[in-house]
Amino acid sequence: MTRTPDQMAAGLRQIGPERYHILHPFHALLHSGGCTKDQVRAWALNRYCYQRIIPTKDATLLARLDDVEMRRGVVGRRMLAPSSAKSSADA
Repeated sequence: MTRTPDQMAAGLRQIGPERYHILHPFHALLHSGGCTKDQVRAWALNRYCYQRIIPTKDATLLARLDDVEMRRGVVGRRMLAPSSAKSSADA
């Protein structure tokens, strides 16, 4: 089934309330202090691996964008992301 851009956006917006990470049982267990040390270690490794790949994902996305305005929009959003913001220690 082919979706219009509006249908696609609506479908993606619907996923958030249903599958947002804070609703996952592991998230509640982790933040309540109920995880074992091994579970926390596994979570930390998974998180590190996920965060480590983000620049590669972003570079791949930018390389595939033919539209200059879209590329500027992605770069603009990425540069404003909290993880890219400089801390007061960097100033």
